[in-house]
Amino acid sequence: MILEHEMYGDGAEKVVIMHDWQGDHRNYDLARPFFDTDRFSYAFTDLRGYGRSRDIDGAHTAAEASADVLALADHLGWKRFHVVGHSMTGMIAQRIAIDGGERVQSVVAATPVPACGLQMPAADLAFFEATMTDDGAFLQLLAAITNRGLGDGWGRYKLERSRSSASVATRADYLRMFNETDFSAEAHGVTTPMLVLLGEFDHESLSEANMRATFGAYYPNVQFRICLGAGHYPMQEMPPYYAAAIESFMQRST
Repeated sequence: MILEHEMYGDGAEKVVIMHDWQGDHRNYDLARPFFDTDRFSYAFTDLRGYGRSRDIDGAHTAAEASADVLALADHLGWKRFHVVGHSMTGMIAQRIAIDGGERVQSVVAATPVPACGLQMPAADLAFFEATMTDDGAFLQLLAAITNRGLGDGWGRYKLERSRSSASVATRADYLRMFNETDFSAEAHGVTTPMLVLLGEFDHESLSEANMRATFGAYYPNVQFRICLGAGHYPMQEMPPYYAAAIESFMQRST
């Protein structure tokens, strides 16, 4: 079994790029025109249960997703590669760095879940669960984590992408994964170069201070960067900035 993926670019630098809990590989459609396809080759990947991998069954764990990405890299013949994760797959990207070792040239973790998981209080967890079926709850969450100046069209766009990308059962499994999983003990001291890209308008739980308390404590070669004007989805809210930020970092990590 190989994860479904879409190739983009012909460059020598190889990149596996993953989506978030509420989306799939289409999350990067708005950013694609700004990627350097001469320098980089991107594999836009759908995790099990999402997008084009929707019919691939699985346990939907971080360890499984990490093994799947490493198998995809093997399938593509990539001995070394960069990993880009977003939100829940920011956690998976860290797991890949641990499991893949020297194969992983760098990690970009955009608005990420740390290796310790979110460990949300019961009320917050119930709200996240509601967003999977309640459109109003989803839009309330979106307003809390993105730039509110983007308007109602942004909400409609994100809601349609969320509902069409994965089943409720799949999302429930991954919610449990990124809330309860904790491999922070294994993360300590991992030397893979890492960029944590944060959004100016994201929720305070993903503030730079909180990320420094986790990522900064785990990884000796981590950098932090704020995407001004964006919230939780910099690849969609500020696509030119996002493309330039991740590619400049990956170029320095070759």
